[in-house]
Amino acid sequence: MRKILALALVLGIWSVNGYAGQIAYRADIKGMVCAFCAYNVSKSISALEGVDADSVDIDLKNGRATFVASKPITQAQLGSVITKAGYNLVKLTELKAGPKESTRKTTVPAVDMNLNGLEPAQFQPLMEAFGDLAASQRQSRIVLDAPKSLEDALLKSLLLGRKQAMKLQFVPSATKTIRLRLFMAPTD
Repeated sequence: MRKILALALVLGIWSVNGYAGQIAYRADIKGMVCAFCAYNVSKSISALEGVDADSVDIDLKNGRATFVASKPITQAQLGSVITKAGYNLVKLTELKAGPKESTRKTTVPAVDMNLNGLEPAQFQPLMEAFGDLAASQRQSRIVLDAPKSLEDALLKSLLLGRKQAMKLQFVPSATKTIRLRLFMAPTD
């Protein structure tokens, strides 16, 4: 009877740990002043092994980043990538409460467009307009597929000078086409 009880206890603890595979964190970061800074910090955090890139959320106003990881992240690990990005990690806190559920309910982009044969400067007003729209909607995100050589030029149009952080993912592409997808939360 004791063996069965001990086995049940071990299996119970093991199953709880299986569900607790996600660890939520909050990082206090100094030096972020604009949406481009927030993008750099988000990209740096997302590059850490185990971090769910979709969970990274930047609170630019308060200088905080929250994210979820499938394995423990140390202050030293995060501090290293944050410092390389040009910012300072003040504090890393493991959150007691579980990660916030995503309110994103759609996987279909509100806008999906391909820009062929254009130089980034030729469609800067378009990129700025998409940046305005994404920054005004808290649950929006932009996915931008383009050649790696265009990353800085495209992101400057979307991010520089903005005081609102936005979710933005840059996907390096082997083609010369620039694909812009804007995802927005449904307005139920």
